[in-house]
Amino acid sequence: MKIFVIHRFEDRHNVKKNLNSLAKELSLDINFFFLSNTNNEWKKKAKKAILSSEVVIIYDTTKCIKSPNSKWEIEFAKSKHKKIIEIANYNNDSLKVKQEILSIYHFDKEFNDCIVYKLS
Repeated sequence: MKIFVIHRFEDRHNVKKNLNSLAKELSLDINFFFLSNTNNEWKKKAKKAILSSEVVIIYDTTKCIKSPNSKWEIEFAKSKHKKIIEIANYNNDSLKVKQEILSIYHFDKEFNDCIVYKLS
């Protein structure tokens, strides 16, 4: 599963730590995409990553809407009708986030990929 993560750069370390532990706890194969907005190509990269993601996580929406880049990413994801999971406070929202990810995770694809791999 591919998940695009909208976050503020100053929170990146905690965001990565929390989301990676979430994936490990759920025993799911999740590819989190963290965009670096430091170059001129960020919007092009953001479009591509958002379009190829199954889910978009907004980590600390209150902070993100203060950033023009993050705000643009949120609006773009909404315009493409992406499933959006908002995390206001990880400690308070982790159960909700787990339930939402589990509800959309493609277990059948992972199972079929595993079977194909083992049979080849």
